[in-house]
Order: sequence, then structure tokens, then C-alpha cells
Amino acid sequence: MKQELASKPDSESVKGLKQPKSWKFGNTLVEEGNSTIHICENPVNLDWSCYSVLIALLRNNGEPVSKQDLLEIAWPGKVVQENSLAKLIGRLRKSLGTDGQALKTVHGFGYRITAQCFISADAAIAPSPGRPTKPSRRIAHWRPWAGAALAATVAATWLGLELRREDETQELRIGEPPNTIGRVLWVDDHPENNVAEARYLESQGIAVYQVTNSVDALRILSMYDSYTAVISDLGRGEKPLAGFKLVEELRRREDNTPFFLYTILPSNAQRELLAELGGQGVAATPQDLYDLILPLFEHSNNQPAHAL
Repeated sequence: MKQELASKPDSESVKGLKQPKSWKFGNTLVEEGNSTIHICENPVNLDWSCYSVLIALLRNNGEPVSKQDLLEIAWPGKVVQENSLAKLIGRLRKSLGTDGQALKTVHGFGYRITAQCFISADAAIAPSPGRPTKPSRRIAHWRPWAGAALAATVAATWLGLELRREDETQELRIGEPPNTIGRVLWVDDHPENNVAEARYLESQGIAVYQVTNSVDALRILSMYDSYTAVISDLGRGEKPLAGFKLVEELRRREDNTPFFLYTILPSNAQRELLAELGGQGVAATPQDLYDLILPLFEHSNNQPAHAL
């Protein structure tokens, strides 16, 4: 069986989800026409909307797909709020595990998949258009020599991505409201979960800059000293203590920017450890967060902050 890099499809094939193929990236195998994917040969069920969006991103071969197109693909014929798409992407990332990190936000436009994808050129063709049929457990039968070559290539690609993942500079989302009185840096691998909170802070004249990993946060904080606070999630991917590690490194670098954790499951142990590492507080609800953050800006008296 011949393996080849997927070519960029035309817009019609993306929107219609035609010409089904089998896709392989990282540990994930996706067979078009089935709503079940396999990760490390274990089946993972996706709802129809998540599955359709994943196929559209795969078919675009790394090129961004607009939010409007993805909304039409996920909810054909329905009027759906843009926030529903952000939540869908969050669910899809979670379902894909570590491979979900390949789904990247193209700020102000849409989403794209950055993983190098391989396809099976003679994959089974899906049934007639419509919602997928009962999930199939069939996995494409690769010839031994082709499967070994593909496995070696995928392993090398995965290793390269793992080595580069934390070093790649993520796009920084800039949100400078009029009459900015200060700035916060928000570190979270799922920024779509904090949209409402970020908008509220912006409505108070606080610019919110968002990055998805600690490496980028440390780089930005080392270049600019104009951030009034850092907000961080606690765990990211396979790093359950990423937030603690970040504040620990900041204090080691003698960076005393006020640091806050925003997590859904706070505890006294978390608060005590954060205080020991030099952090300022743990918030579990939006109001908790505002009560911690807003007092830091009271001295500004609504005077615009200096530009970066």
C-alpha cells in the first residue's frame, strides 16, 4: 500500500467531507466514514460535530479553516454562537490526548492542524453522505514493509514534535482595550475556557495577553516588565504541576510579578504551596479571580499604561 503526504483539498471537498481516506498522525488513526477513531489502537468515540471538524482540519493539510466554515460543518443549517465552536475544539483536544496539541488556534480567523499527517490512498469509501454509520473497528491492513516504514517515520516525527513543542513560540493574542490601565499575561493551554473572564478584564481597561505554555510566558516576561500580574492554570497536558513550576522559575529569576492560579479544584494545600513558592493567590470562580486581580490596578486611576 502506498503512503503519501496528504495534498491540500479544495474547499468543496472540505465542506462536503467527500473522498474518504484513512489519516494517521501521532498515535491517532482516523478512518473517514466512521465516527470512531483509534489512539494507540484503542477506539475513541467522537460526536458527529467533533468528528466533522477533525476531518475538515485534516483535509486542509495544515492550512487554516475559518470559524465560519467550521460552524457550518459542525452544525449545518443551524445558527450557532462562535463560543460553541471553541468548546467543541476543547472537547476534541481532550479526546485526542497528547495529539490534541496539534490543533492550533489561528487568532482572529479559525483553526488548523499542525501535525504531519499520512493517508492511506486506498482506504475504504464511506457510505452515502450523511451522519456516520455504526462505528467500525476495522483498521487498515498495511503491508509489513510499508507499515514498518510508516511507523519509523511517524515515530521520528513524533519525537521531533515532542522536542520542539515547548520551544516553539506560540502566537501571542493581543487584546489592548482603549485607555488601557495595565496588562496581565494569561498562561493556559486552553484559552477558549477563559473567554468570558478575559473580556470582563478588558472591559475594565486591562489588556489580556494569552500564551499556551510556560516557555513562551517566561520569554515574554523576560522581554517586557509592563505586566501587572500573571494568571496561570494549574496543569497542562501531561504536566499536572505546570503552574507551580512556572511561578517557581519566575521567582528563581527574581521576577516578582504577582502570580495567581485559576483552577476549578482549589485546596488549602494548593494555596499553601503557592504561597511557599512566592505566588499571591488561588481563584476557583470568575468573581474570586476579579477580587484578586482588580485591586492591583486601583493605583492606576484609569491612566493609560505605556505601550509595549
